[in-house]
Amino acid sequence: MCWGFLTSPGQRWLDWWPWLESIDVRRSDGLVGSTAHCVWKSPVGFRLSMTVRLNDADPSRRVDLVVTGDVAGTAVVRFCEAGDGTRIDVAWQVTTERAWMNVTGPLLWPVFTWGHRVVMNAGERGLNAMLAGH
Repeated sequence: MCWGFLTSPGQRWLDWWPWLESIDVRRSDGLVGSTAHCVWKSPVGFRLSMTVRLNDADPSRRVDLVVTGDVAGTAVVRFCEAGDGTRIDVAWQVTTERAWMNVTGPLLWPVFTWGHRVVMNAGERGLNAMLAGH
């Protein structure tokens, strides 16, 4: 159910991910090659702009992403059936591309990781609530 919902053409991330400010999805046939340009609000007041490209997919199991913009690198998202639901594990390998983040990163790393955790946890709660009512 989770895979079907997330890959549905009518699915709107803005409906359930509160820290996502805007998203422009460009779907390609077969999903691979699809892109999403996203602007994320940070809990500490800054915004991150990025484009995520779906580079490879094993339906219902895994997607490989390439990320460009304020952060750049890759992500692997794995889906695993777990009990009555789906477990989603996301592994990011990204670097910051904004000069101020690179300069302040060693000092602000705990703030950046805390903010990332807040954004991801809010997305998890929103997705769970959406799926429960879907």
